[in-house]
Amino acid sequence: MNKKVKEEFVESKIQENYEEKNNTLSLGKKILYSFYSTLVFFFITSPVMNQFLQYIFINRLALFDDKGCPNNTLLLLNTFVFFVIIFMIMILSS
Repeated sequence: MNKKVKEEFVESKIQENYEEKNNTLSLGKKILYSFYSTLVFFFITSPVMNQFLQYIFINRLALFDDKGCPNNTLLLLNTFVFFVIIFMIMILSS
């Protein structure tokens, strides 16, 4: 039993070294980044965040149309904020 555990440990270390050499993300990191992305997306697209952006850019940008629906300017702004936050998460976690 002890020998089998050692073999599994060695195989897992070999797999980790192989992944590091090939600059690939492990399944755990992929799941973690997906979870972070989901949280960031939820936060950025929330109505509270849209109201906050409207407050910041009140006279500079038209973020909503006459009916109160978000327009393409808000979509681009949310996309940019999403990109920056995800990029920072990836930089800080490495």
